[in-house]
Amino acid sequence: MGTVLLWVALVGFGALISYWLKRFRANRQGAARSTEALPTPSKPRRIPLVALVSIGTFIVTALGVALFVWLAWLLSDQPAPWRDPNGWRAFFSHVDGTEIFDAARTTATILAIIGIGGAALVAYRRQDTAERAHEVSIEAQQTAARQFMLDSDKYDLDLKRHQLETSRRIDDRERELRDRFTTIAEQLGSSSHAVRHAGAYALAALADDWHMFDNDRERQVCIDLLCAQLRSPRQQIEISDGGMLKTGDSPQDLEVRKTIVALIRSHRPVTNTDDFNNWKSCKLDLSGADLSGFNLEDIDLSAANLETVNLTHALLVNTDLSDANMRRTTLTGAEFTGSKLPRVQLYYAHAEDAIGDKRQPPVEFGNCEMQNALIVGTSLPRAQFAESDLTGASFGSSKMVGANFRKATLRKATLWIHLEDVTFRDADLRGTRFSGGNRPRSAQAEFIRVNFQGAVHDETTKWPNGEVPDGLQEPDVPG
Repeated sequence: MGTVLLWVALVGFGALISYWLKRFRANRQGAARSTEALPTPSKPRRIPLVALVSIGTFIVTALGVALFVWLAWLLSDQPAPWRDPNGWRAFFSHVDGTEIFDAARTTATILAIIGIGGAALVAYRRQDTAERAHEVSIEAQQTAARQFMLDSDKYDLDLKRHQLETSRRIDDRERELRDRFTTIAEQLGSSSHAVRHAGAYALAALADDWHMFDNDRERQVCIDLLCAQLRSPRQQIEISDGGMLKTGDSPQDLEVRKTIVALIRSHRPVTNTDDFNNWKSCKLDLSGADLSGFNLEDIDLSAANLETVNLTHALLVNTDLSDANMRRTTLTGAEFTGSKLPRVQLYYAHAEDAIGDKRQPPVEFGNCEMQNALIVGTSLPRAQFAESDLTGASFGSSKMVGANFRKATLRKATLWIHLEDVTFRDADLRGTRFSGGNRPRSAQAEFIRVNFQGAVHDETTKWPNGEVPDGLQEPDVPG
């Protein structure tokens, strides 16, 4: 009998658990659909754990007592307690100890099964919660990934928008600068000297603006236009001289040219400068320019193209002409005192000893740095090289009538030139070559009334035909 009751209780309990699980799943799905439908779902109220344990303990205890009483009544074979005239507890007198033990054992078994079912339910709930948390975590990661992709796309769009805006601003800026260049070019071509004067300043400012916008190619175009103004022929006007009309330079045109030279000086000073707008990296092409009488002192003209430039009576004191191209320049009366001319190319440069019946001052290269200078095919009468450093310089096929090399340094220099009325007094001639060798047709210098008084030479000095000129002291011997 007890076994039958146990199986009945188990089947009923299983049906109850199955029904409860179905209701739980249905409630969860309904809650999920409600969450999807509602934009802002309310947070469910949670019952405290102590209350749940207390309620569960009370229910299980009550269920156990009721189950024990019910089983004991079944085993007593008595009518229902509410129908028993002896009272509802009278059936206990008809139950012996064995039956009470069977009822208690069956009750304990059922309660144990209920406990196992509860534990299984808790484990199921925990696993279900973990799975739901995992799903939520995956959905959160997917949402974060989608948000990241959206943010990335937004960043790319913002970047492209910024690039387009930057490109548009650059185009507008370049268009404005090019319009300014066109206007300035028209100013420089104006017949009004005041307009040309303003145009020169505007062009220098435009060159600086191009450099500020990191476009040095357009800056070079502006500088080329300034140089072109200096290369253009000087404007001539008729000038009255003692009742006679003669042609001379326009003073207004000269002022415009001097302004351009001043702008070059301010942007290319000899002294080192950290000025952002310096033009020392730019090329200067002044080839063919008439710069006679101009003041070019303290200007950095290194590597400048001065081919065929007229420098008659020009002042180039303390000027940097390193690596400058001075081929076929006119140097009549020019002054280079204290200038730097290393590696300068003076091919076929010339100076006039006299213009008409007026004797001209000599070219002044005194106290200059002219290391490795190339002075070939030149005609420089009475040129002054006093106290200059001409180490490694090359003089070839040149005429140096009346030149002055007093106290000059000519170490390892080459002078295969015509020397007439030249002085090397107190000059340093150690390693200087006046002869190309002992071969019959070797190039060598020609000495006519040359003064070597006090000059220093050594055994490496090469003299024409190997003969030391008269009046020289014994050569220095190394060691």
